[in-house]
Amino acid sequence: GTFVAECDRSGVTVKPSILIEAKDSTTTTSDRINLIQTSTSDMRAQVFVGGVASFDTTYGMYPLGTTLKIALGYKSGSNASSLNGAAAISGTTTFSVVATYTKLNIGGSDNTIYGSTAMNGHIRSLRYYNPRLPDATLQAMTA
Repeated sequence: GTFVAECDRSGVTVKPSILIEAKDSTTTTSDRINLIQTSTSDMRAQVFVGGVASFDTTYGMYPLGTTLKIALGYKSGSNASSLNGAAAISGTTTFSVVATYTKLNIGGSDNTIYGSTAMNGHIRSLRYYNPRLPDATLQAMTA
């Protein structure tokens, strides 16, 4: 699958805040896919399998009020993400079958590792595509 989002940040967070989180039914760190702003205001694209980061890309800080576009494509054996039209960063995964995700959190999380932190900003758009889109498409969609 592929998530594509456009958002901005209007304030500093003291805890990580979720833009998008697809996960299994637990409130722990098992199987999940995140687009997340960390407490240091870094934007990250993550895929976790069994609580272990299988793909984790950190894009660094972005200023308050700055609009960003981020995409994360995932499938068994292959993940990639792109931010603001940059070349996609890709990597392999450790899972052989994509987990069954039963929850989708938008703008916040019920994940106990993060607490109930809401995103401090605006989600301008959010799209989901069932297939894992090619890296060049991820880059084009975030330009």
